[in-house]
Order: sequence, then structure tokens, then C-alpha cells
Amino acid sequence: MTAFRRAHQCVREPQYKVMKKCVRCSKRLSGRQSEYCSRKCKNDNNNKLFQSCAAQQRRGRSRKLALINLHGNRCEMCSYDRNFSAPEFHHTEPKTKEFQLDLRSLSNRRWARILEEAKKCILVCSNCHKEIHNSGCTMALENSIPGCVAERPKKRNKKKTGKTRPFPDTSNNR
Repeated sequence: MTAFRRAHQCVREPQYKVMKKCVRCSKRLSGRQSEYCSRKCKNDNNNKLFQSCAAQQRRGRSRKLALINLHGNRCEMCSYDRNFSAPEFHHTEPKTKEFQLDLRSLSNRRWARILEEAKKCILVCSNCHKEIHNSGCTMALENSIPGCVAERPKKRNKKKTGKTRPFPDTSNNR
């Protein structure tokens, strides 16, 4: 070995490994594992905290209440303010809508993105929201838009042609 190589060789210091253990089951970690020994331990630990159905519902409800408070706690059209499940967020410009502000979106998206989307909305109760989207549907049949009120099909006059039934008559057992 040349003198140049000997001079530029890295001097290695002994490395002491700290034995890491799984956060969930305390098994010894190996390789690139940093907290959990397996996907099962990671899911068991994290899903109980963040991804369980009950946790998602709690998070969605609390975020919806926070958004309702930010929007004034009442319907902007009729001032309804009794039940927190009735208010809905109506996008005033549908073309800019990225996602709905329902409980599922509220529980699974980042709060900053939710606030950005909420700025595009007004708070209305579910009845007013339906009236906004279906403004032509009135209770008076003569004033309604076709297709809004279910039209009754016209009865057809069936002519008796004297033809027999397509299936053979099995009432006479021979």
C-alpha cells in the first residue's frame, strides 16, 4: 500500500449500537426499523389512537363545530341554530370546489386545507341548502319545473287481442 493511501484512509472508531426496542411489544428492532418491529405493531398502536371509527367521528364532529363557530353559528338564510348536524357548507363558486366539507373529509384532511376550503363556503341549514340547489321545485304543481316533481305515467289502454297467455295453461292435468 502506498504512503498516500495510508495517509488518507479513514480512521474508524468503534461504533456502539444501542439496542432499540419496539414501542408496542418491546421486541428487538433490526435493520431500518426505528420504532416498530412490524406493520401489525404499528397499526395496532396508531389505529387505536387516530384511525378508529370512534376517533374519526370525534375528530370530524369537533372540527365541524369549530367551522360552524367560525361561520357565525347559524344559517345565513334563515338563522337556524338548534342542531349542529343540520348546518351544511355551501360552495358559492362550484368551480373552485376541491372537496366536500362533510364529516369524512373533516376527519381525514389537514386542518389548514379544511380552512382554505371553508373560506369558499357559506353556512346554511340542510333545508336552505336543498332550496338553493333545487330552487325551481315548488309545492304548486303548475309552477314546478318538469322533472322536479315526479310526473305520473299515463295509463295505456290495452286492447284485448284475444291472444292466449304466452305460457301453457297447467290447470288441466291430463
